Amino acid sequence: MYIEKLTNMTFRDLLNKVDEDKILNYLLEKEIATDMHFVQVEDKENIKNDYKRVISNMKSLPSTVPYKWNIVVLNEPYPDTYSEEEEPFIIAALENPEYEVPPKHLKPWGCRNNDYHPPEGYYNSNDDKYVKYFSFSFEEWKNIIDTEVLNRDNFDDVTLVSEIIWEATFYGFTQEKIKENLNELKKRSDEYDSAKKEGRIEIVRDEKFNFDVVKIIPKNDKHT
Repeated sequence: MYIEKLTNMTFRDLLNKVDEDKILNYLLEKEIATDMHFVQVEDKENIKNDYKRVISNMKSLPSTVPYKWNIVVLNEPYPDTYSEEEEPFIIAALENPEYEVPPKHLKPWGCRNNDYHPPEGYYNSNDDKYVKYFSFSFEEWKNIIDTEVLNRDNFDDVTLVSEIIWEATFYGFTQEKIKENLNELKKRSDEYDSAKKEGRIEIVRDEKFNFDVVKIIPKNDKHT
């Protein structure tokens, strides 16, 4: 059982409280550790400058109402695709206060459209009530800047604010770039839905990494 630590601070409070250089160093180390942008030595200063602009832009946002859910930072076990072992890692997310533990006697079944009902013996794992944490990677920063932060694992303030910034910039260092990437993902999702209806989906096994890859067959290459 965890002991929840209320920070009594919002994301903005943490941004204003924590030394900026400590945040930048934390984020740079994380970039290098995850190889998120294939960091080269000459890239380090550019990455720091990108995050510096992000922090400046976030601090300049006008005051607003908090998001309807709190931001939570915690260690969460994550199934490693390659080793099939669970290794804890830090996540920053929006916590669903209406979360319900899925029925143990049912198996998960994914469906994005809640109008579809899962087959007998399954539950819809994409139903909001069964999702405990939601990403805010595509949220506008103004929607989360004045939201309270919950500290689940007694992290220091540097870790808290840095992990939130990491999540908020996962798809870009500007709101415009994030929106561009969101539109691209929506486009790909629509293409997948269309290809699935037309029978143009092929599952290909990646032998190197030992997992299945979904391949969309172009219309002119569809098998007959």
